[in-house]
Amino acid sequence: MDGVMNEQQASIEKRLTRSFVKVSAITVAVAALGLIALLLISSRYSYALHNFGFAQGDIGKTMFEFADLRSSLRAAIGYDDADAIAAVVQQHEQSKTAFEENFAKIEDTIVSEDGRITYDEIKTELDAYWVLDTKIMELGATTDRELCKQAQEMALGELADKYNSIYTKLEGLLNVKVNEGNQLSKTLTITG
Repeated sequence: MDGVMNEQQASIEKRLTRSFVKVSAITVAVAALGLIALLLISSRYSYALHNFGFAQGDIGKTMFEFADLRSSLRAAIGYDDADAIAAVVQQHEQSKTAFEENFAKIEDTIVSEDGRITYDEIKTELDAYWVLDTKIMELGATTDRELCKQAQEMALGELADKYNSIYTKLEGLLNVKVNEGNQLSKTLTITG
């Protein structure tokens, strides 16, 4: 009778051990899948933050610096005082440097075809803009009222259209980032 009991106990022990191993294996597999899902969602959130959240800030800073560039150019060709002109010319150069740094950051976050097309259009237009901007600054950053008037006419006639086109495209790029970011956010919310 003792032998039968030992056999039954051994059989029960084997079944319990197998069941415990099965449950443990299932738990480990589910935990691994959960960890993989968590890592994927975390990675996508990081991607979204970098390529859409931070990018929107970079575009905003770029737009601010671009507006500041125009403001300092207008001041340089409109002021009568040589010291004031020198100060805004320096401000203009600082704004241009900041603009170029921020604009370069935007390129690293372009992830869509629409964004790439808009970015490339802006980049192309900027080449002509800088040439004209420099020409106007060299002509009108002086106390000579006649030269200032010529520079102002160029700024109002030729440069204004280029400025408006670039600024509008920067706004368009910002809208692309907002829309794509919102779309990814919805996807991540559903996935989460």
